[in-house]
Amino acid sequence: MILFFGDTHAELRHLQYIVDREKPAAIVLLGDIEAQAPLDVVLKDLDTDIYWIHGNHDTDRLSSWENLHSSKLADRNLHGRVMEVDGLRVAGLGGIFREEIWYPNCSADAAPNFDTYADYCDKQLQAARWQAYRHAGGKPGPDVELPPPELKGKALTHLSSIFYETWLDLTGLQADILVCHEAPTCHPHGFAAIDALAREMAVKQVFHGHHHENHVYGRQEGGYEAFGVGLRQCMDLNGKIINAR
Repeated sequence: MILFFGDTHAELRHLQYIVDREKPAAIVLLGDIEAQAPLDVVLKDLDTDIYWIHGNHDTDRLSSWENLHSSKLADRNLHGRVMEVDGLRVAGLGGIFREEIWYPNCSADAAPNFDTYADYCDKQLQAARWQAYRHAGGKPGPDVELPPPELKGKALTHLSSIFYETWLDLTGLQADILVCHEAPTCHPHGFAAIDALAREMAVKQVFHGHHHENHVYGRQEGGYEAFGVGLRQCMDLNGKIINAR
């Protein structure tokens, strides 16, 4: 059994109650985790396999990002990949669409402004990177390798943006379940790119967070079922809400 947890926003105590009682084979955190310490430390007492994707608020502070991506559970990050979880193939797409990067709300064919995070950094943050290079004693030359951007401001924020290349790479894979932070268009603020991704991957189910609402949308065009998991809520594969008490 897999259980899906909506945005926790730093409050993770309810996971312990639910895991102890339901004994799932695995859990998936749907973003906006905002872990206050490395995720493996915060969830060290959970007797289950733990998987996750990031949300937009996981880049509000550098510590929130590092507590996920530098934790001992970093290899359980589903973003941009497919992993087998309790016998099912689960794909993940963390983060959100932002107009500065790519905003395919009405059509997945919307042109991206930047294909990758590296592309964004190269085009938008070059001045700051050159400044850091010169301050470190570097000099211009044909083979200069600029340092990565300092992770603050937009360089940090856009780590949680969805880039076109990540989405495109996923469309070439197959999965049973897609977990994402953004919603498909069955939600009023959903995105056509999520619909298209679900169809291309031939998934049977989509679970999303972000909007802090529980929804069982039913079957969508393309044959998959869609579910929204609310703020600090838990849902099973059938769309049943699992309460902590």
